[in-house]
Amino acid sequence: MKRTNIPPAIRAGEWRRVNPACIEKVNLERFSQRKQAVELYIEGVQPREIKLRTTIKASELHRLLNRFLSVDEDGQFYGELALQPGFHVKPYTRACPISPKRSEQHGGMSGVLGALLLDHPEIEEFLMGIILKKGPTFSATQDWQKYLIGKFYEALERVELAPTE
Repeated sequence: MKRTNIPPAIRAGEWRRVNPACIEKVNLERFSQRKQAVELYIEGVQPREIKLRTTIKASELHRLLNRFLSVDEDGQFYGELALQPGFHVKPYTRACPISPKRSEQHGGMSGVLGALLLDHPEIEEFLMGIILKKGPTFSATQDWQKYLIGKFYEALERVELAPTE
């Protein structure tokens, strides 16, 4: 990314900040290096110098900058949030078609639930209505997971699904 593409708001220091005390100690040093590298780049320091100070290569620096400058659904820059190890800028979406699962198959079903909910938003609306319903829904002896799974199956029965779904 060229420095000329950095928005004026970012150059002025207007981005989301993360309190370092909220980051796990295991990830704190890595986050601090990333943050320092991005800030140095915004200040105009050359990537060679940034690598000497932070050990972050130019290719990794540009990847971090793209994450840092990514915009969320509210139109705000992710900023330091995107520099946290394990933070996802965009949600996973399944690319390959869903095929029947063989009995001996392990895995291969990543993103299937998300794809189902995208294709049939009424299922999600039904379940969210149950989850967000005010008042006592579960008794102390009732297993809430079994209850929600039962409601999920009920929602599936309400929707006309293709045999492959």
